[in-house]
Amino acid sequence: MTLPSPARTPQPTGLGDQPAHSRSAETLAAALEVTPGVGLDSQRVAQRLAKWGPNALPTTPPRSPWRVLLAQFKSVMIVILL
Repeated sequence: MTLPSPARTPQPTGLGDQPAHSRSAETLAAALEVTPGVGLDSQRVAQRLAKWGPNALPTTPPRSPWRVLLAQFKSVMIVILL
């Protein structure tokens, strides 16, 4: 049985196939065209925001208490024990 591969998010150009976590900080900063300690200027921030979008995780609405309660009865064993 094989597990599905996780969806890969696009990486900025210049990173290649090597994962960012396996690179040195200096190499990664050079590839991302950023100066450590200074950061990005507002023009570069606007460009990256337009190209890559905001640095935020997608939000999902919380499950209602009724759905949580009903989910408890999905297991056959729970239904038998009741």
